[in-house]
Amino acid sequence: MERMKEHDKLGRRLGIILTRLNTGERLHLMDLAREFNVSERTLQRDFNDRLNYLPIKRDGSTYYIEPSYLGRRTTKHMASIIKSMGLEQLFPTNNAFSDNVCTSDQSPYLFKNIRLEPITDHAQEFSTLSQAIKTHQFISFFSDGHDVKDVEPYKLVNDHGIWYLVAVINERLTAIKLTTIKNVVRYKETFIAKPEYLSSIEQQNIFWLSQTLIDVIIQVDSHIAAAFLDTSPLPKQQLLKRLDDGSLLISSQVCNSDEILPQLKAWLPRIDILSPDIIKLELVKDLEAGLKRVKNYK
Repeated sequence: MERMKEHDKLGRRLGIILTRLNTGERLHLMDLAREFNVSERTLQRDFNDRLNYLPIKRDGSTYYIEPSYLGRRTTKHMASIIKSMGLEQLFPTNNAFSDNVCTSDQSPYLFKNIRLEPITDHAQEFSTLSQAIKTHQFISFFSDGHDVKDVEPYKLVNDHGIWYLVAVINERLTAIKLTTIKNVVRYKETFIAKPEYLSSIEQQNIFWLSQTLIDVIIQVDSHIAAAFLDTSPLPKQQLLKRLDDGSLLISSQVCNSDEILPQLKAWLPRIDILSPDIIKLELVKDLEAGLKRVKNYK
């Protein structure tokens, strides 16, 4: 819950900055730091990293929009930008962006104690990836000791303050931490973005897009313990412990929930997922949806 509050505060701060830049206001770091109760370095990250797609000019510690660009971003346009960044739920109405709500001398919003991953040292990678995503260009880069080639970049996603590149690598949608990416190269060749991938990015938890295998811990009832020991029905299954009542603690490693939930459902109610919570919640949601369909059928 605290992380979500921090995410809300960031979105609101960026929304106010966008509004005031669009009205032609020149924003001073010292004044903004005092208003939002954040450091000037945090605000520099806002301008240099999070808002770098805008034609923002800098004069010392003052930031402003190119005069020729002013007026192109209406309240409706700014609301669309906020929505495209996944921040639309932070504001109850588009009126939050209007000039009579956010003015140069007074703001109804206040943001404090925003905790974010520092990525100032990765500004070049961020900028290059942003451009490649916008133009649908193939890229390559170096990450965790490996050269990664023929990459189709789709989105830069900020999840709980951590930036990820979500891209198609080897025909699989994958999330890689931005801070592990170096030496990004853009190529002239382009790809066609698939709507199903964009939809998956919006709906799927970043947890499942990472390349890391997830350890799932399960308790198996004594009545079916023998079946699990004899057939090992789960991916990368390992026995952790035999309990005094005859039940088992076992682990399984998966890349996504689809690799394990169908098998677990077949053994209900004689299994219990102990961790991680996200797997257990997905199982509960599936069961609740099934019960709802049965009730509607009746």
